Amino acid sequence: ALQMFEQAIKIDPNFALAQALLSGVYTNTRQSALAPEWSRKAFELRDRVSERERCFISWRYYRDALQAVDQGLELARAWTTAYPREPFAFNSLGWAAMGLGQYQQAVEPLRESMRLDPKFIPPYSNLTATLTALNQFDEARRVLEDARAAGVDHIALRQEAYVLAFIANDTEGMARERD
Repeated sequence: ALQMFEQAIKIDPNFALAQALLSGVYTNTRQSALAPEWSRKAFELRDRVSERERCFISWRYYRDALQAVDQGLELARAWTTAYPREPFAFNSLGWAAMGLGQYQQAVEPLRESMRLDPKFIPPYSNLTATLTALNQFDEARRVLEDARAAGVDHIALRQEAYVLAFIANDTEGMARERD
């Protein structure tokens, strides 16, 4: 994805959404030091995009450049109201609540994101982490089972499964997820 977004930006340096998406890819691939520059550039161009894209661009800016989770939470609330069928908005709302330690408030938006798009990976991982933080380990395992049943597999889900196996002192489970 990095190369595709970089190429798109090379072709059109004012492609705000590609810049915001590039910021997200950098963040999600643990290259977060590279993300703020792209989310800032996208944010500067936000007046050239649709309202829906503006929400996404603003989210990346609040999250990646400002690291202002509280502002991200307010944005995500407005975003879910304006776009009630947008799974990314609900995942963002859940992530922001989780980031502020409001774990119980994170559960429903993350579940709604999964309901809206059962193949969207982030809410599965975020909900598993949230439920783990709430010491609801059986429910967290069920979320991972639901992901597998939906054909969703990703390293982030394997990492969450490893943590749950570690908590349960399940060395076989830890080895399975590590492998």
